[in-house]
Amino acid sequence: MSHRDSLIKTNKELSRPMDLMNVGFVGAAGRRETSLAWSFNGGSTSRVTVGNTNSNTNKFSFSTWAQNDMVLAGQEMLFNKGYTSHSPPYYQQSFNITPTGYIFNLTINGVLKEVGNTITQNTNWHHYAGTYDGTTMKLYQDGVLVDSLAITGTLSNYATNMHIGEIANLATNVDKWTGDIDEFAMYNSALTQSQVTSLYQGGNPNTVAPNNVMIYYDFEQTGTSLTDMSTGTARLGLNGAKGTGVTTGTSWTRP
Repeated sequence: MSHRDSLIKTNKELSRPMDLMNVGFVGAAGRRETSLAWSFNGGSTSRVTVGNTNSNTNKFSFSTWAQNDMVLAGQEMLFNKGYTSHSPPYYQQSFNITPTGYIFNLTINGVLKEVGNTITQNTNWHHYAGTYDGTTMKLYQDGVLVDSLAITGTLSNYATNMHIGEIANLATNVDKWTGDIDEFAMYNSALTQSQVTSLYQGGNPNTVAPNNVMIYYDFEQTGTSLTDMSTGTARLGLNGAKGTGVTTGTSWTRP
């Protein structure tokens, strides 16, 4: 069994006690803006390539709004920062959806670790956030903590680029995201429950953790690249070039 096939989890494999919280939320609380998102069609050039998103603090978080079209034959990668090759540990940072669940990965002490949750398939917008504080990985959906993993260690950093909408270290047209993505941010801190709640309720990523935002994409651009809207001392200033399989101008309707 290949690594990418092994990540197509069954409900049983993904099940942990905290999974009982999830019934497939309708994530309508408060996406910051409702004018534009970027739509990914799953084609070979459907991606946004940005730079190196290594955290320098041994802490990490991501936050995003996303909608998946649920045409799933396997896993679909929302974002991925790969290892230097598609071999163990495979991914430094990633978040993906499978036909039965969704998974947040980090490589810690050189070993790939994951938290995940089962999913009731739907095409609604949802807010997702993942955190690591040096001792615990956590995963949130629509402001609710759905899984956690106690793991003390050091975040592994590799000199690779982060990609939105695809696996970063495999051939094109593999595990592509099909659907829309909006309000994507990464932090060099572990967001708290209250900060995640604030983001779910429409908080500005630049003010929720003002000195810890590494990148922030609001997806309001209509040209050929994303603009990093992050501010503060942790800002990486990484703009991202989009492939031709990504379109702009998708409107979001509150469920």
